[in-house]
Amino acid sequence: MFLKTFLESYWVVLSYLRHGPAAVVDPKERIRKIASFGSRMHKLREIAQREAAVQVTFENALEFFASQGIKGPADREAMAF
Repeated sequence: MFLKTFLESYWVVLSYLRHGPAAVVDPKERIRKIASFGSRMHKLREIAQREAAVQVTFENALEFFASQGIKGPADREAMAF
């Protein structure tokens, strides 16, 4: 279950990057919006674990995706890979 929660957290961030706004200046604001997006995904039953909405994991996921060249909705090719 730990691994499922971890992967769902990364899925929340990737989904946000795919659908969310490209430029959010304040990192705290971006994390807050991702947390809200994760709560919405849980209510819609797109993710099963409520624990997937953890801000520390969101920050780590954003750093990982940025290192892979995924920073916003314009990076569709990198997301597909």
